[in-house]
Amino acid sequence: VLGGSASNLVEGVQATAQRGVPPMIVVAIATNGYRVTSNLGLVPSEGSNPAKKYLQFISEELFPYVEQRFRVENHRTLYGASAMGVFVLHTLLEQPEAFAGYVASSPAVAYQYDYMAAKATNAARPRPRRNTQLYVVYGDKESPELREGIAKYRPLLEALRSDTLTITIEDLPQETHVPSDSLSKGLKQVFDGYRYPYERL
Repeated sequence: VLGGSASNLVEGVQATAQRGVPPMIVVAIATNGYRVTSNLGLVPSEGSNPAKKYLQFISEELFPYVEQRFRVENHRTLYGASAMGVFVLHTLLEQPEAFAGYVASSPAVAYQYDYMAAKATNAARPRPRRNTQLYVVYGDKESPELREGIAKYRPLLEALRSDTLTITIEDLPQETHVPSDSLSKGLKQVFDGYRYPYERL
């Protein structure tokens, strides 16, 4: 869970408690704040050193830290909202093998649209080698700038669908920026059809 705070951690715990989601560890990664204005330094852009270092920290320091202390499988889901939603998309395009599930709520792609569009249309970008899920959700009452950015970026994302990448995008009515229960909705999508071991009869 990116943009980690106490409320994000609570949201993560509540989302993972729903039926159909397997037992998992919730890791809330703290940043300088939740709102777009606070996290713009982490919105990926050309030569964005902070974003590069943030992804490097997650893959090279955080993963080993968790794996050394807990019994985990190599099935991770990354969740981020607003500016951190852009980082979720960036991670999928930059390092798709890092996570099996990607959940982006109201990604603020309008702030770095040209860069993110170039990433999505780059023929040389890495592709996921295993089954991977992307779930994007936003509301019809987003600010005009953010909504237009997402709507413009949507067909570029949908064009990424492949045998190993499933993409679901929802435009929810009567929802504002970062729709309620975004993480819960995303996990339901990522783990659709999941059955606990004891239910496999």
